[in-house]
Amino acid sequence: MPDNLKNGAWVFGAYGPDGKALAEDFTKCRACHAPVAQKDFVHRYDEFCAQGHKAH
Repeated sequence: MPDNLKNGAWVFGAYGPDGKALAEDFTKCRACHAPVAQKDFVHRYDEFCAQGHKAH
C-alpha cells in the first residue's frame, strides 16, 4: 500500500455505489486525520464539528 494512503494501520479508500474503487486524492483526508494520531486517527464528532468542519 502506498504511504500516501496510510495513517498508522488505517488505509484511505473511496468506493462508488457499484463497489469499485474510485481514483481519489486522499491528501486532504490524511492532512485532516494526521493531527489526531494519538486518538488512532479518528475524530470525535463533537470535536470535529466544534472546529467548524462539516461531516462528510
